[in-house]
Amino acid sequence: MWFAGSLLDLYRVMGESRYLESANDIIESTLREFRWAENGLFFDSIAEEDLGFLSEKIWKIDDNSRLSRILINLSLITGEEDYLNEAEELLKRMSAEYEQYGIFSAPLGSAIDKYLRLVHIVIFGEKEEFERISQDALGVFEPNKTLEIIDTSLNPTRITDLGLSDKSGVYACRRGSCTILKENKIKEDLAEFLK
Repeated sequence: MWFAGSLLDLYRVMGESRYLESANDIIESTLREFRWAENGLFFDSIAEEDLGFLSEKIWKIDDNSRLSRILINLSLITGEEDYLNEAEELLKRMSAEYEQYGIFSAPLGSAIDKYLRLVHIVIFGEKEEFERISQDALGVFEPNKTLEIIDTSLNPTRITDLGLSDKSGVYACRRGSCTILKENKIKEDLAEFLK
């Protein structure tokens, strides 16, 4: 699952669909193979053989929180509502258990914050343009954003999928409300939009 998150990060920066497809495959396998039927959470192994203490199925709040964040990212990037619904259910299940973890439940809080905000920012343009635009867009503090950087000359399909026709800019969404920011007020306009 951690590897799936890394592949998703690679896709968000490189824009190569093979990384997204591989991350998607790993997550689909995780959802199928690692779900604990008793409580719906995800455990750390599928070992059936007798490995002593290692054969016990253990769910970890950190790993399950990370999985929910990856599911949210996948939902925002692919538009698949099923991933968002899965993340929501996972967060609900963990929230019934979090008190016993004290400060170690902080990753759950971060995942819940990401779910409540659902901020998706796409910086797009040709190389020279998005380097300039990136400075402005990344200057806005939003720690739980899902960020994509798209070179339009390398990934025109993703631009078409998002319905963008402009040559460059910042496409920002928050809880389903979206806008396109361009020109020289990107930083100020993005900060205002994310309030």
